[in-house]
Amino acid sequence: MCRYFFCTLFVLFGAVAFGQDGAAKAVRFALLDADGSELKLVDETESFKLKDVNVSVTVKADKTTATYRVESALLADGKLGVGFEFANERHLPVAATGGKPVSFALQYSKAAVKWSGNSTLVVPKPRKKLDITNAEYGANDKWIDVAPIVNKYLVGDQLINFLPGNDLFGDPINGVVKTFELTYSIGDDEEIKSFAERQAVTIQYAPRDRYFRLFPKSEKFIEIEFKLTGK
Repeated sequence: MCRYFFCTLFVLFGAVAFGQDGAAKAVRFALLDADGSELKLVDETESFKLKDVNVSVTVKADKTTATYRVESALLADGKLGVGFEFANERHLPVAATGGKPVSFALQYSKAAVKWSGNSTLVVPKPRKKLDITNAEYGANDKWIDVAPIVNKYLVGDQLINFLPGNDLFGDPINGVVKTFELTYSIGDDEEIKSFAERQAVTIQYAPRDRYFRLFPKSEKFIEIEFKLTGK
């Protein structure tokens, strides 16, 4: 089915661009341990064992709707839960916290999620913000402030495969190999790092508590429906 099913509602698809199983490609769905840690990603119908107990997952999807049904005795014992997450967390959180379905406002679309049983949706902690506090480029006694340029390349509070160099910043000192000095903070933690000219820079924060989580109460199955629409 979808091997590019990275844990996420990929906002770039939009409601009009889904393929035949577009809704399944748009959501990352995982089975979770009792402490919320990820046990297994699921993107297709399959049966397997976790902790020596049978688990069955059924996936049905079309252009706008995907349904996941998980069956296992582990659910009723409180030893297994399910989780899902969205690509662009900056455009969450939940629009309505009581009742079902729960609505999510994404960057280019909306999502409605509803589920069987009486499980309570647990919302993950917000992603910590990446702040560029200082960025300089140069060598010896010739340095220029490049923080305004660097900030333009932040994507979803991440800096990915950023290449510092003369073509981007200009050349503050001719004929000398330059260094890119970066000071940034993620939450309350500040870091100072140095990178060589043209050395790829990637700064990102991946929280452990990433999933919206559901744990059934004394039920051996849970069924979740994701319905995607345009703005």
